[in-house]
Amino acid sequence: MNTTSVRFSNRNLIILALLSAALVCGAAWLAAYDDRNIRLSLIFFKPLVDRALPWGRILEDRADVLLQYAQWAIAGFGGLVALSTLVWRTRATCERAAFILAGLLAMCGQISFCLRQNTVAIAYYACSFVLILAYFLLKKTSFDPAPPTRQPITAWEVGAFVALFCIAVFVRFYGLNYLFDYFEGEESPFSGAGTDLKASALANMGDGGPWSPFGLIYYAIRYTSIHLFGTTLLAMRFGSAASAMVILAIVYFFVRDIAGRGAALAAIAVLAIDAKQISWARYEFPHGATAMTAVAIAWLTYRTFSMRSLIYPALLSIFMGLCFHQYPSGQTAVAIPWLYLAYLIIFNREQSWSFYATRLLFLILGSALWYYGFSIAHFLAYEKWAAPSLTSRFDSRVGWKNPEGAGSIFALISVMVAMLLRNAHELYGSMVYSLQLSMPPQDLVPSFSHITSRTLFLLAPAFVLLSGAYFVRNMKWKQGALLLAWVVAASAPSLLSNQGYPRRAATVFTALICMAGVGYWLCRRML
Repeated sequence: MNTTSVRFSNRNLIILALLSAALVCGAAWLAAYDDRNIRLSLIFFKPLVDRALPWGRILEDRADVLLQYAQWAIAGFGGLVALSTLVWRTRATCERAAFILAGLLAMCGQISFCLRQNTVAIAYYACSFVLILAYFLLKKTSFDPAPPTRQPITAWEVGAFVALFCIAVFVRFYGLNYLFDYFEGEESPFSGAGTDLKASALANMGDGGPWSPFGLIYYAIRYTSIHLFGTTLLAMRFGSAASAMVILAIVYFFVRDIAGRGAALAAIAVLAIDAKQISWARYEFPHGATAMTAVAIAWLTYRTFSMRSLIYPALLSIFMGLCFHQYPSGQTAVAIPWLYLAYLIIFNREQSWSFYATRLLFLILGSALWYYGFSIAHFLAYEKWAAPSLTSRFDSRVGWKNPEGAGSIFALISVMVAMLLRNAHELYGSMVYSLQLSMPPQDLVPSFSHITSRTLFLLAPAFVLLSGAYFVRNMKWKQGALLLAWVVAASAPSLLSNQGYPRRAATVFTALICMAGVGYWLCRRML
């Protein structure tokens, strides 16, 4: 199958990047202007919001009924797919129908979990896995999901991108100054440090108060927003909101590179309206911003190993070093290029050994910058060099250091496996079924009383399942391997900690949304 990268010209990329920056800066300036005049930020949207709120309340109150209708519609569409397969019974149609029907059943299962019909949901998923098995057993056809190289950018694509970007700006910036007017917990002692670079470096080391692992990137973003818009709560929240918009833009460029415009637009559509992503973007805490370096590393990793230019390996090394200086949930992104390199060498080696050896040197440089990240942060704070310290500050949170009940090596393995299974259940279970979202109080994120919420967008797990299944069947699919490498690296902080809190694997949600966008586009192509 064709595995060439899908790139559009640097000129188009720069134009879209500048347009995105202009939209974000404009929204921030208008919100700050409204805040100085003691009124709701982006107040010109208020008439539209006032008209939409009654419909939103109806949606909240009748969400269970609407989901049941959606489930029936999905079931009806699945029946049409099955019927058409029986009419035009060929090897290709059977193969693709098994794939599509597996996804539709998983969607019905997700809706059943929302409606608290857990037994029905498990039955749907069981049937979905049976169809995936059938998809594996059917003989492969020549289906190729990759769009042509150098896919040109079109006017409708720009329009779709701008529309989705504006929706994301609205739900992240509107009314941002009318949230609660206090800081959450451990963030409080460090709130003032963002007004000064030296104070930020000291606060990052826990000097003068309890240590909170926000990272230098967090303080740099806060310092910039405060000096641009003033020392206000709104300016501090801009750090999260603007970071979320940067993530959305990079996700679009990255997914378009690996899977084309359809997958990219699907991914940012989910990212724009995902409740958890909106929540983190409207909050001062740095959970969402960690995905900035992760998606940049994933994108640079793909370009590093698919193009001969050395500019991408050099940039990759820099971002690998930078990813240490952030909240710990994003620090394991340094493993993405290593996992991808291992995959290429074992399963899909297409380049010469000298090509991989050159890239290996840049990965070593990036890993060294990451390893000495603590020493660099210590030097910026105290102007003295210190030996690297990777886990000494995380002793109370690292689950694999001195686990309880581990006497012999076999007991240690048993305890570790139990810990991994427990944390995996807590992390991935929160994406598929019944964990209520924990979010700050705000009107823009609905609270559905009749259905259960989760940490990943409603139907995204079904499309993630499809893209994962497609990769298992087509191990030469480099794009899928890169996404899975990102998921593995992003899950590590949660799986290896003493508790599998979803926020300890904050970057995994962005990775799975990218996989969902690709899975959706695989379905579209097979239809």
